[in-house]
Amino acid sequence: MTAEAVDTSSPDVSDPTAVVDDCELFLASPTATLVARDVIAQDNTMPLAEAARRGTGLLTESAWDLTARERACGGPLLVGAAPFDPGAPTRLTVARDIHWGPPLVRANYAAATAVPRAVRVDLVPWPARYMAGVERAVARIAGLSQHKVVLSRAIDVITAEPTRVRDVVRSLLSGEPDAYVFAVPVGTVRAGARRVLVGASPELVIRRIGRSVLSNPLAGSAPRSADPVEDRRRAWTLQHSSKDLLEHRIVVDAVTQALRPFCAALDVPDRPSVIRTSRMWHLSTKVRGVLADPLPNALELAAALHPTPAVCGWPTAVARQVIAESETFDRQYYTGLTGWMNESGDGEWVLALRCAELADTQLRLYAGAGVVSGSDPASELAETTAKFHTFLAAIGLEDAVATTSSAEVVRR
Repeated sequence: MTAEAVDTSSPDVSDPTAVVDDCELFLASPTATLVARDVIAQDNTMPLAEAARRGTGLLTESAWDLTARERACGGPLLVGAAPFDPGAPTRLTVARDIHWGPPLVRANYAAATAVPRAVRVDLVPWPARYMAGVERAVARIAGLSQHKVVLSRAIDVITAEPTRVRDVVRSLLSGEPDAYVFAVPVGTVRAGARRVLVGASPELVIRRIGRSVLSNPLAGSAPRSADPVEDRRRAWTLQHSSKDLLEHRIVVDAVTQALRPFCAALDVPDRPSVIRTSRMWHLSTKVRGVLADPLPNALELAAALHPTPAVCGWPTAVARQVIAESETFDRQYYTGLTGWMNESGDGEWVLALRCAELADTQLRLYAGAGVVSGSDPASELAETTAKFHTFLAAIGLEDAVATTSSAEVVRR
């Protein structure tokens, strides 16, 4: 994300998180902060590929009445979210009130959370059923070294009072200094309350600036430890794990294959590096390219990549079939895309990970793990549990859910 000057004299943007509940997109990256408001056009009907083709036109058609100040601030922008299923409608909004700023000082938000008390927590599915699904998936792909399936689960939380998006965002900022912290509306519920996707994603799907493109797929993960010695051991083990290196290579090869037709040059490192979040170690590869032609916009590139094997599996058709047979819920926007694009086709789209959908007093949290031949169901369950902790810590439920194995009332 490219940072531009922002008018910090305005009370609305002196603290960008103050307006999160009214944003069309809030996105805080390690390099910049974006707040997009004031809808001038919307389209919630097109599947991702069509939305990508028509995105630049939607921006251009909506830009006639923008003031010089609005254009100087970077408007208009196409912002929104695409669901996991690329055939489902993508939610796109053209916003005119755009504020770019430098990266937030995340330590400032350490004491910002004020999430209401939770009165019920449900695991979907229960752990035993999730592990059974992993076991079936392993049996399905046994002996197929290049196959992978990502299976996810959810946690439903009901709170005593509605949860404010800004409180969750501030808490995520304090806990995840290097993540893409985002909030984007994805619908409405009863009484017109907004349904908002909120998260702290570690993964960049695509960034396009001019002819330069960058994708940073992550695959292969390990929970971190509070013990520094054990933490380093886990990072080393991950970097040398044949199972995780295979899982990662499947993803990188697919990303490279998808980008190659658009690029005159691609730089793909031979081996992944290891990066960390507050809760996880991940294998990471930065794939850099130079477009052969400037025409594919950022959303078209994202559509060519989505869904990557990092969130779906490989081959895609087989993985989607196993997901449909195994998962007991609709992922909606989890493992989808959220981001922005300007009139030049530049933009940035990240994976919707470490996230939840908030709607009034209801929250649904998501986490998933990659399954390959030889995967251990208990280990995959542990990986999803560790990934849940990013969001659970943000809403003050980390300890309560750690021991929850069935639906129960939680009091705190």
